[in-house]
Formats: sequence, C-alpha cells, structure tokens
Amino acid sequence: MLRLGRVVAIHPEDNSVDIVMTDDGARLAGVQVLASSASTRSGLVDLPVPAQPDEGDAKWDITKVTESDVIAAVAYFDAMRMPVVVGFLYPQINQMLFAEEGRKLDRHHSDVYSTIDKDGNVEWFHPSGTYVRMAVSPEHDDLTGKDFDKKWKTDRNTDKRVSFRLAIKNSGGTKATITIDPDGNVSLVHAGNLNIETSGNAAHTAQAIVMNADTLMINANVAINSDSMTHNGVDIGRSHRHSGVDAGPDNTGVPV
Repeated sequence: MLRLGRVVAIHPEDNSVDIVMTDDGARLAGVQVLASSASTRSGLVDLPVPAQPDEGDAKWDITKVTESDVIAAVAYFDAMRMPVVVGFLYPQINQMLFAEEGRKLDRHHSDVYSTIDKDGNVEWFHPSGTYVRMAVSPEHDDLTGKDFDKKWKTDRNTDKRVSFRLAIKNSGGTKATITIDPDGNVSLVHAGNLNIETSGNAAHTAQAIVMNADTLMINANVAINSDSMTHNGVDIGRSHRHSGVDAGPDNTGVPV
C-alpha cells in the first residue's frame, strides 16, 4: 500500500524525513528515503528541501502552501511496520515541469542546475550568472517563466562571487591549474610545455604584454608598427639618432 505525505523536515545525516500523512494527519518522524544508489561508500545523496518551518510543533502544520512543498510517496515494509519513502510527487503548481519534450533538468535547492534540451544543447548554470555551455548557440538559455506554470525564477545565491578552476593533480603534486577569479583575472600555471597551434591568425590585444624567458626565438617575417622602440632604455625606433656621423662609406657610431 502506498500513502502520500508532506515532508516537514529532513535529516541528511541518515537520509530520512519527517512527514505528515495527508490522509489522516499522522506524524511520522525519521522515515528513511529509498535511494537510487546506496552503499557503505558510494551512492547518490540529494534530499529535496522543504520550506523552513516554524520551531516546535508548528512545523507539523501542513494547512498552508509554501514556496517549497515536498510530497512523498510512502510504502510499508516488514509486515507493514516500517514506512519508507519510495519517491516524490511534484506539487500541482511548481517551477520544474515544462511542456517541452526532450528537456532533461537537474536543479539543486541552491538554484544551481544542469539542463539538456531535445537538440542536445547542454548547460551547467550557477545562480550568480556563471555558466558552462556546449550548444549551437553559446548564449545562456534563460528558463525564467518558460515552465508550464510560468513560475521558474532564480532567486537564491544570486549575490555569490564565484571563481572557476580546473586543476590537474597527480602523485607528484599539482601539475596544472587554470583559474578565473570573480574580477575576470585569468591565470594558467603548469609544470610542462605549452603548445598553441592554429591554422588561422592569432591576435593579442592588451594594455601591456610582458615576456620573461631565458631565450626568445622568433621565426617569421616581422613587421613592427610603433611610435617608439627601445633596447635597454635606448631608443632604436624611427626617431633615434646616431653619434659620430661623417659623410662617406664609414660606419656610424652607437645609437644615442
């Protein structure tokens, strides 16, 4: 037999919930939730979080609709003596369901979510606005109001300043990191070689470029367009002058 109940509190430490049954108002505390995968050291942990209730007995009041109602399906095992939550039902009005076929959506209580649409466009989104996307269009797919009930909104953790880091670490320690901080600074640090190849053109635009190397070798036809050029602080550009210049085939002196 299956019964429905409304979750009023969760206990992540033992994957259980407190429930008020909708048929008779019975209060069940510490009801374990059946997991899609679970073992001593592996599994999936993600309990849906109800709206924060009032303290004490007030949490058992389910007469009001909240911004995060959680409805559980409860089955009974061990000769009907042990209730277990075997799944959850979406409330009739919610933010999660779309009329769009082929939409896969995994949304966390924090408003972080990942989505795939029927065309294979994939996106991972953080409520700060940061996202990673692999799709025909690189622009963020804003789901605000696109759900069936037009309730979808992102209003949690929108003020967080997040960083992004990709790190490669082996037994010998960290070998490479790429870091983007909240201000847009990008850092690439790595222990090995860096090779960049392109069949097209490469353009670098910056206020200043500094190169530090023991040896710098350029194999190319070089064209330099500049108002000035110096070597060890001495002007060697188009405006530089030479000392000791005499008419005739002799060499000039050093630049001044």
